[in-house]
Amino acid sequence: MKLLAQRIEAIAAQLFETLAAQPQPADLRHYLSFPLPAMVISALMGVPYEDHAFFAELSDEVMTHQHESGPRSAALLAWEELRTYIRGKMRGKRQDPGDNLLTDLLAAVDQGKATEEEAIGLAAGILVAGHESTVAQIELGLLAMFRHPQQRERLVGDPSLVDKAVEEILRMYPPGAGWDGIMRYPTTDVTIAGVHIPAESKVLVGLPATSFDPRHFDDPEIFDIGRAEKPHLAFSYGPHYCIGEALARLELNVVFGSIFQRFPTLRLAVASGELKLRKEIITGGFEELPVLW
Repeated sequence: MKLLAQRIEAIAAQLFETLAAQPQPADLRHYLSFPLPAMVISALMGVPYEDHAFFAELSDEVMTHQHESGPRSAALLAWEELRTYIRGKMRGKRQDPGDNLLTDLLAAVDQGKATEEEAIGLAAGILVAGHESTVAQIELGLLAMFRHPQQRERLVGDPSLVDKAVEEILRMYPPGAGWDGIMRYPTTDVTIAGVHIPAESKVLVGLPATSFDPRHFDDPEIFDIGRAEKPHLAFSYGPHYCIGEALARLELNVVFGSIFQRFPTLRLAVASGELKLRKEIITGGFEELPVLW
């Protein structure tokens, strides 16, 4: 992650300049939140920088249509196309290895630690998961700052608060907060808050609700970027803990540590109530994020 930090800063700076050159209002989703995670994950995995738009669109298709079923569903077709792309790039690492994830996965295949299909599936999954949730978190974090101008001013005045600001964004505006929840299945009978839940029941878990537990957070409904750090569940917990949390935090720190320095008057071009939430995708985010500066 430390080695990636400078690369992420350079990508963000490049995207800021591209955004600045656009007529206003401009869609911040198109010029920042969507391309940045895709460019970063391409650098991490070792796939061509210029391919980021291609696989970002495929990952979007996979996540948007995952509720569909059948052998010809849009999600399955996109998933197979993504696997085909990864298969070709991974095999190419035999002639052109490097310090990247695809080379490492190929080595694992050669050492008998995984089959080629397992490695391809893992790489494709990382491409999708490493992109969509960060896109939404950048957008939700910006909305948080637009909604709480005093907290934004605190961050601009004291950039050292960026780590805490990112944690508060993750606590109060986690990806999927506008979605119904995450399905879990207890393996044994369990009683939670006096409610008996039989083994193998379907339990819909609303993780964002945990961020507002007054037993854990003081004044949980207040957005406070100076809040003393306490663990939240934006990245889940235990065996479900997100393995990409370090990368996500790094990308968010870069964005929120610099965007208001580059665009001091950045603001929404429409009322926040006019933003259309992407309800068809588990990570959420917005259809468009029109801004002025």
